[in-house]
Amino acid sequence: MNDPLDEASLLIDEAVKRLRPWQRTFTEQEALAAVWDAGHDIPIQSDPRFVLAQEGDGKHPRHWRLDSHTLANNRLLNDLLAGKWDGRDLEGKLAALDAEDQRHYVYCPTDPRLERNKQGILEPAERERNVILPHAMKAELDTLEPLLLERWPAAGPEPWTVRSITGALNQLGWHDADRPNAWLYVRAWLLGRPQVTRVGQDYWMPADHLPQNTRRTRLQVMPVRTPGNAAAEDRATPEDFDPSSGRAALSKGDENQVVLGGAATAPQATWPVKLRTINLLEGFLHVPSSARGVYPPPAPGESNMVVLRGIWFEDSAHCWLWLDREKHRLYGPDLAEKLAWLEAGDIVRVVWAPDIIVIRIAGHDEEVQGEESRLVDLEELAAMRGGLGESYRRSLQAILQEAPEGLIFAEIVKALRERQQHEIHRGTIRALLYSGGFVRKDHRWFPASDTRAAARQLRAALLETLVQGEQAESTQPLSSSDHQRTRIRAIHKRLAEIVNVLR
Repeated sequence: MNDPLDEASLLIDEAVKRLRPWQRTFTEQEALAAVWDAGHDIPIQSDPRFVLAQEGDGKHPRHWRLDSHTLANNRLLNDLLAGKWDGRDLEGKLAALDAEDQRHYVYCPTDPRLERNKQGILEPAERERNVILPHAMKAELDTLEPLLLERWPAAGPEPWTVRSITGALNQLGWHDADRPNAWLYVRAWLLGRPQVTRVGQDYWMPADHLPQNTRRTRLQVMPVRTPGNAAAEDRATPEDFDPSSGRAALSKGDENQVVLGGAATAPQATWPVKLRTINLLEGFLHVPSSARGVYPPPAPGESNMVVLRGIWFEDSAHCWLWLDREKHRLYGPDLAEKLAWLEAGDIVRVVWAPDIIVIRIAGHDEEVQGEESRLVDLEELAAMRGGLGESYRRSLQAILQEAPEGLIFAEIVKALRERQQHEIHRGTIRALLYSGGFVRKDHRWFPASDTRAAARQLRAALLETLVQGEQAESTQPLSSSDHQRTRIRAIHKRLAEIVNVLR
């Protein structure tokens, strides 16, 4: 006599195998009909391979997916609203997403935000509709606009909602502020004003007060040359780190660690980011391709830069996070401030829920730290030529010699600023630590063991900032002799500049 549990297990395995290639979610009946017909009363949630995709309502029962499936609904809705897809050939669209992200995407047909028209084309179930703005009302609002834009930034850097803008216009004397649904007229007016940018479903900012997007930082691997050993020469090859590529922020292994969950209408994603030097300097985190299904649906007239609520887990500090939909990265002054205090190799975990994004420190990768330790910011180093760099290096050496247990980066910044009696940019201090011969171990910094060798190392690094302009013109790595000639030309050029200044 067969064991009923073994038979039920076999039938469930067959159901999973049958459902695996499906491109849509399914009901419990569709999944387990054969199991029930065989007399096994087994609920679908008893097997962890079945995951709830959408709660039921009065019209539809619950829908489920396999744990190997990824819900595509939010991604589809975003592309429809952004005009990137016309809603035709759903199967082909899902296959394209599969190929792009190396996942198996499925569509949940009970999502109330999406519907098929009579031609079978997928469309958003609702679209934002704005009222017609009367000419006289528009003229009055246009007159109040300069006063609004003057008051707005003074209230702080936070984005405003339509209702808060309506309240401000009321205080400025707008005659129709008490009109029913006055906020609808304000929204219609805002959508036509280039001085105001929509940065979310109901978030707005003055166009000239949007946070600056990340700059392109020029980093270079500093050369390590051993006299008389040209074969061991490690040439200084400059690299442009382009944040839009995501290369500096996310490895392929990290991409594979994206965990997606939540319902079709409330997707969630979590993934780790191993911080590189470029993340610390420019203050951004890359969003992997397969996590982009959690982006909020774009609103009409919305900018490619949208604002989201975030929280830094370690201190529960609430912050505004900015999302660049085109370059797929999180950035902004709040995030940059937090990242600037971390180290290359630190691992942060991003947990993106529908209402908030939580970022927490999740560990450290010594291998990444070792890779990044030879990278320096040429602009920061160039600013320290003429003796300033050596002055800072000596101060750092003295500070660290007084701390036998070593200091973390934040403690070093505070101590050096107090010693020098002025504000010193964190990027400058970071460049000095990496190029000044200092020793790092377990997140703590220690003094250089040979201060003379450290001074020579710093001078060599500062010299490379002169060489950079000359070397950038060459597309091929320079030989030792060519590099030496380039250094001499750069030194002569710099000496000529100094002589001209003295004259």
